[in-house]
Amino acid sequence: MNKSYGNMKKGWGMLLVFALAVSSFSGTVPALAAKKPVLSKTKLVLEVKKTAKLKVKGVSSRKIKKITYTSTKKKIATVSKKGKITALKKGTAKIKVKVVLKNKKKYNLVCKVTVKEKAAPSASSAAASVVPSVSPSASATASPSAVVSASPSVIPSPAVSANPSVEPAPTGEIHLSANGISTKDSGVMRENMTAFTLVQDMGLGINLGNTLESCGTWINSGSVSNYETAWGAPVTTQKMITGMKNAGFHALRIPVSWSNMISSDGNYTISDEYFDRVETVMNYAINEGMYVIVNIHYDSGWWARFGSKDQAEREEAMKRYQLMWTQIANRYKEYSDLLIFESANEELGETLNSTEKYAGSGYFSGADAIYDKVNEINQTFVDIVRGTGGNNSKRFLLIAGYDTDIEKTCDSRYKMPSDTIKDHLTVSIHYYTPATYCIAEDPNNSWGYRASWGTSSDISELKKYLGMMKTKFVDQGIPVIIGEYGVGDTVTSGGNERKEGRELFVKNVCEFALASSMCPVLWDISGHFYDRIDCEIINDAERKIFLELAGKEVTEKPDTPVNTTTYVWSGSIGCSGWNPTDITEDTAASDCTLEMLGGCYMLSGVDWSRFTKPEIVFHNVSLSGGTSASCQVSTVVNDSNPYWICIEEDAEKTYKADWAFAKDFSMSLSSLELSGTQSLYLCVRGGIDFSGKVTITIREKQ
Repeated sequence: MNKSYGNMKKGWGMLLVFALAVSSFSGTVPALAAKKPVLSKTKLVLEVKKTAKLKVKGVSSRKIKKITYTSTKKKIATVSKKGKITALKKGTAKIKVKVVLKNKKKYNLVCKVTVKEKAAPSASSAAASVVPSVSPSASATASPSAVVSASPSVIPSPAVSANPSVEPAPTGEIHLSANGISTKDSGVMRENMTAFTLVQDMGLGINLGNTLESCGTWINSGSVSNYETAWGAPVTTQKMITGMKNAGFHALRIPVSWSNMISSDGNYTISDEYFDRVETVMNYAINEGMYVIVNIHYDSGWWARFGSKDQAEREEAMKRYQLMWTQIANRYKEYSDLLIFESANEELGETLNSTEKYAGSGYFSGADAIYDKVNEINQTFVDIVRGTGGNNSKRFLLIAGYDTDIEKTCDSRYKMPSDTIKDHLTVSIHYYTPATYCIAEDPNNSWGYRASWGTSSDISELKKYLGMMKTKFVDQGIPVIIGEYGVGDTVTSGGNERKEGRELFVKNVCEFALASSMCPVLWDISGHFYDRIDCEIINDAERKIFLELAGKEVTEKPDTPVNTTTYVWSGSIGCSGWNPTDITEDTAASDCTLEMLGGCYMLSGVDWSRFTKPEIVFHNVSLSGGTSASCQVSTVVNDSNPYWICIEEDAEKTYKADWAFAKDFSMSLSSLELSGTQSLYLCVRGGIDFSGKVTITIREKQ
């Protein structure tokens, strides 16, 4: 991919939203009522020799001074300093947890543990008890050199047959992972799997874009959910990922910014909270028998320090990379071959030497030197993962291409790493060609713009580039994963428009890839190809394409009666210093009620039983002062402080997104599962004060 547009696809419209979000979150958020610490579990049932992780939640880790775990009966169950419980013999014990906050408040919490005798293993569950030989906490802080294997020398072998027989996905019954996360993963590494059988079994893939890779200094670092939703995505759910599987996708790529909650002491210790959330989302896919790809994504752009003119900074960048992958590999080493690690995203290439990303960069004198550094980083990645042992000694690894650009990755200077095991490496490129069609959204874009695709020359160009990957890699024994492909919208002041020929582009990329031992992974952000609230592919033509290519039955969507029911509130709202302002209501035009409740608004009088897929629409009639707002809707408020009733940032039933006042703005409410005449709470706020007249409409989703 051409560097001039290589980083633009990360939102397809989210660039504007991101800029607005920066301004929207720059104010001071009013203090919320204090939270109390709670345990992740108050009761546990474990078999002898099983383990579980107990965690303190409910308050930010930054507010905690000390946590002490003790067991009342150590012969029955022990507990480590980090809350890992080990069941030893039949009986009951209490795990007492003392939490001391930095404000000197103390809390005593208890979890009751019941230990049962180990059940005799059945054929279906015998493989479900695989546990890492080394706990993640034991080796996560080891020095990088301690986990790097010695000079691997195995080279990938030629391709296998086109239609291999593959054992079923290695899933079993629900249990807790070594980190205390609910999973069906059995920990089994299938012996008959090679990189080719893996990629062919993966079929179609989809990205969970603009989610766990969201980053920015303006984001409140108090919880993972603040990052997960910062770029406009809703909180990820099992239902959401199950919908992806039902839509024909058998692989989920999870881009991750691990630096969002990482220590600043030079050890680059990744937050347990971030680790747990990534693992939880991983398991939404694994529980459906899907493959999962986890990487280090853009990650706030520290990659350019690999090319620092300061040697110490260059060494620090490599240290950071090594420590991060050492932790990631150790943390998830118990997982089966459904989990794939990817060395990087698009940053292994010119980004490493980019003075635009980091002013102190520019050390490398030319492309040859950058290729050498890319090859070194990819080899380091393989050595680190293999060196952590356990299932990682056989894990399938995805090696990032040079800039994930096809021509640059096919260059003779790009080298695949050597490995200690045969046929377990794949290579990643991205496909956004032509960029003027796939990425450019503005018809006045300086480097060109196209609104349509599908001519014979377009298709020939696609086959030419993907054919280069087949010749260079697939035919030489290395299968390919197209880690990203997709098409953005046309974006104008009048709104977004779908580009012509998008379904043809998708169909041709997927058909060529599947026929050539490549796995195509669709780049999707919330509401672009896949609706993460209604959990379905939005466009009917694309829905049929994905189902057909996945070998699933294609049925027509049943016709549903058009619901013309609408509720409209009209009046003046506003925001001053992040506080909502008093409401002036135009009662003649309103058939529902909006009132202010301290830190939010409450919308009442809507009969939700009239809607199948309700959505809320904000329309600017005459707002002035600001240009955008952060909007949040929820069914739950924190009313512990009668003077400041508000929506919690991490409320369970909530959805957040950004509204640019120049356009109407809609949010699906399906995920809130509203019923009866339940009240809906709204928070509309921004970094710049605004006020004026709006209309708020509740209607069936268009």
